[in-house]
Amino acid sequence: MNEFFCRVCGYESNTPFWQYLDSKYYPSWDICPCCGCEAGLNDETLEDVYIYRKYWVSNLNGLFQNKGLKPDGWLLSEQLNKIPIEWR
Repeated sequence: MNEFFCRVCGYESNTPFWQYLDSKYYPSWDICPCCGCEAGLNDETLEDVYIYRKYWVSNLNGLFQNKGLKPDGWLLSEQLNKIPIEWR
């Protein structure tokens, strides 16, 4: 199963952040336009995800990094609800 949602913030991408190939997950190395997490660098383990999420919410106030891609009516609380269960 490919992962189209950012493990840190729940942003949904058109391309997967992680792909499942040959019985393993591989990162895309793409940077999430919402939280700035780089797939494969800041989200490889649950601990990595927690650390980056805490940094993003605490220090950056959960700001949307790429304002040009920010959906109308975007709310941080709704975004966080989209985080895949195994990464909450």
